Amino acid sequence: MLKNRKFIRVAIILLILLIVGISSGFRYYQLYDWKVNHPSYFVGNTVSLTTLDGYYWLRLAKTYDNLTDKNTPDTYRGYPDYPYTYKLEMNNLLVYLINKTSKLIGNYYYAGVYLVIILSSLFIIPLFLYLSSCGFTSPAIVATLLTTFSYSYLYRTFVGRVDTDCLNLFFPFMMSYLIYLIPRLEGYRRYIASIALGITAYLFMWWYPYPGFLIVYLGVFVLYLIIKRVKFWAILTSSVLFILFANPKYFITGIDNIIYFIFGSKYFAGEAINVNKIAWPNIAEFISETQKQGWQTILLYAAGNKYLGLAGLIGLALFILRLRFDILPLLPILLLGLISFKSGNRFTMYLSPFIFAGLGFLIYFSSEYFVYNGLKVFKEYVKMFTETISTIISIIFVAIAIYFFSGIHYKPTPSVPLNIQQTMIDMRNRFGAAPVVWTWWDFGYAYQDLANFSTVHDGGIHGKERTYFVGLSLSLPDQMKMRNIISYFDNKGFRMLEKGDLDPKKIVLEATNFTLPVKNRDILVVVSYDMVHKYDGIDFFAKWDFDKKKSDYDDYEKLSCNYDSSTLRCNDVDVDLTQGGWGDEQLSKVYIIDESGILKYYDFNVDGRIIQIVLKNNQVFISYILDDSVFQSNFNQLYFFGKYDAKIFEKVYDNFPIMRVFRVK
Repeated sequence: MLKNRKFIRVAIILLILLIVGISSGFRYYQLYDWKVNHPSYFVGNTVSLTTLDGYYWLRLAKTYDNLTDKNTPDTYRGYPDYPYTYKLEMNNLLVYLINKTSKLIGNYYYAGVYLVIILSSLFIIPLFLYLSSCGFTSPAIVATLLTTFSYSYLYRTFVGRVDTDCLNLFFPFMMSYLIYLIPRLEGYRRYIASIALGITAYLFMWWYPYPGFLIVYLGVFVLYLIIKRVKFWAILTSSVLFILFANPKYFITGIDNIIYFIFGSKYFAGEAINVNKIAWPNIAEFISETQKQGWQTILLYAAGNKYLGLAGLIGLALFILRLRFDILPLLPILLLGLISFKSGNRFTMYLSPFIFAGLGFLIYFSSEYFVYNGLKVFKEYVKMFTETISTIISIIFVAIAIYFFSGIHYKPTPSVPLNIQQTMIDMRNRFGAAPVVWTWWDFGYAYQDLANFSTVHDGGIHGKERTYFVGLSLSLPDQMKMRNIISYFDNKGFRMLEKGDLDPKKIVLEATNFTLPVKNRDILVVVSYDMVHKYDGIDFFAKWDFDKKKSDYDDYEKLSCNYDSSTLRCNDVDVDLTQGGWGDEQLSKVYIIDESGILKYYDFNVDGRIIQIVLKNNQVFISYILDDSVFQSNFNQLYFFGKYDAKIFEKVYDNFPIMRVFRVK
């Protein structure tokens, strides 16, 4: 019997190592594929990232060794309020690991990429151990393999995805596994496991500082020990050890964190976020991962197929009935996954393991039923036959599911287009000391890292008042008002909007009519081609109605056009360049633009929409149709036509159609 147990343990360890190796090996292959088939994804000595947040962590890792004061302000973020509000987030495990790993391989970008390849597979260890300890090895195989290759998780741990997601399954599952183990241990072993639970929680907070997690885990921990009839003093001792080694301060701040997540975060706010009685537009409406989706879409993200997802949920319900109270340590992760149905696909990576565990249990349950009722083997052999048959079926099922329903066929591409990355690096060399960039928020971290620019808003400081006024300045048809808005906040800052009882419409009026000059002579307005397809978000903020709490915004409509100097064909329909007819639509104007300016201009002297075609190297680069309000916007005039008021702006960089940059006088 003892030899059998040792054999089983060794087999489980080898199986876990095999699955971890397959998972990490695939992610390394993605990097290899980039090097062989996409050499352009490497700009200078940097490998492109597939998440914008990665540039933030890499910038911090680069400055880690030079930091002496933990209260040092982050002068790259939240201009002009950074001395008061934003500190360098150096106390982060990911930053620490990137910094130390870079010393081994000599490159921060590769350090981050290799860390993700290794760390993103570690969740397999606690999840497999948990399910196999409950007596379900085949569901463990299904859950771990399908989760690591699921679109929901693979998308967040692809090559170049340098972000905290790569351990955001490992730490919760490790804590759940330790909670499962503790009531099954006796004496000092129980307390060692409780200390390990606290240390795991501490590392989790060092990695991902959202202490609300720990409040939930503490409640689950105590409840599970009570249900397992652990003695009162043992429960008290284990709980105290957990809290002490996790750091008690996290349990003090955790309740506020939970309250904010439910009532104040962007995930549940709808179109508006209320701050000091002002209903600001919610940026989550224009971030794909936080946009609310139907249940079918959520299951598609989580399982690769909505019917597979439904089957997994049914299997999960049966699995929970079999596990009974042993599901309790996993409850915090399951609840986070179920939030996906309310908040969008951001949390589907927490739902996927449970759907796949449910599918694995359906295979196990069906095998068990067949063995017991079909083969009618002796009762003592039911478990062995069930495990054998279900494991074989599970392996076949996993191979089929990975090929047809996983994320392995998705080819990640750089989050920042290569030509914009190169432009940022070029501007870094041109401008030297860090100027301030006034542009849309999503490339903010990349501007900080690659271009050495300070930003007004970025991937962590976006939405509400900052993004509203940047969007307003870009959408308005008046460049003087744009300058006035920039100068208003350069002089006054955004912090004054944190005070209560302010009338936002009054602030808009003051800002658009502000006449004092800018204090900072290094504020740069940047417009680039990627902002064209983000204009719906820009105008959503700009057209926000504070009373109705909604926005009636405009946008560019993308076209697929061919142009050969005399004929224009868009969306497979010829454009009449003499009369302005385009199918059933009458156009107002057509502009053909290239690096030198307006190449050709057709005015049909009627009301209607406008087509703008941009050529690069005599080929169509981008093409859009738009109405007059978008055409007149500051963004459209600055980017497409390079038209600016020389009294208030100075053009300091122009590599159109990639980007134009204007300094505020």
